[in-house]
Amino acid sequence: MMAGVTVVLKIAKRRGLALKLIKLFKSTHLGPSLLVSSIAFLFAYQFFTISKALIVFLTYLTGQFVVGWTNDLFDMSSDQVEMRTNKPVAMGEISQKIVKSSIFLSLLFCVGLSLTGPLGLKGGTLHLFAVGCGVSYNASLKSTVFSPIPYFLAFAALPATVYLGAGVAVPTWLVLAAGLFGVAAHFANVLKDMEVDRTSGTLGLPQRSGLTLTLIVIAITLIAIAIVLGEQIPSLRITIYTVTAISLVIIFLKSREVGFQVTMALALADVLLMISWVRPR
Repeated sequence: MMAGVTVVLKIAKRRGLALKLIKLFKSTHLGPSLLVSSIAFLFAYQFFTISKALIVFLTYLTGQFVVGWTNDLFDMSSDQVEMRTNKPVAMGEISQKIVKSSIFLSLLFCVGLSLTGPLGLKGGTLHLFAVGCGVSYNASLKSTVFSPIPYFLAFAALPATVYLGAGVAVPTWLVLAAGLFGVAAHFANVLKDMEVDRTSGTLGLPQRSGLTLTLIVIAITLIAIAIVLGEQIPSLRITIYTVTAISLVIIFLKSREVGFQVTMALALADVLLMISWVRPR
């Protein structure tokens, strides 16, 4: 009888630990973290072997984990006020101590992989700068008029880190397009929760600008990306312009419902075009 109880307790303990790990990884904003890391992998695979590209993936993933965890840590109070049940840290499902320890451990791996991995000293240092941009956004810049700047710099740095690691000259147009992608992502990300953010005091540039101006900025950035890509890939220029135009119509008509998803889908398609075009020839 006692042996059976012991087994049940052990299983419960393991399940409890597994549940905490799931919630801990949920706090990394796992979807966006995997997306950014996958984009870095695809860029890296154009220049490196698959094993080195996977190291770049892990390098970016550890950096994204640092950004994700610090986001939930800094936002804990506002998330509690807004009763965001999808935030384990705010709901007390994970202790701050565990999150802080995870940030420290992930940062150690991030620094080590960045400076000794395929990105090299220059590319690795630039990647750490990009991680710093994400953390500075979480800490303070997200509630200022400068909120788009960390997004622009961090996303612009993504392809540049790989090029520097490969010892190849970084195309200016690629850095510009990647940075604009970051700005579009930032403005689109606030569409659904703009009023909630205003109430909680999160007043970045999109929240201060209002819905109409936010949509205009999204349109300008996506059009600018389309123009840059159209100049680099003349054979697909008409297709790029047409898809962008249709997407913008949907974004303006259904901004709060699907604005973010459509913006991200279009931006991701643009990124895939960039990756296919930068393949060494």
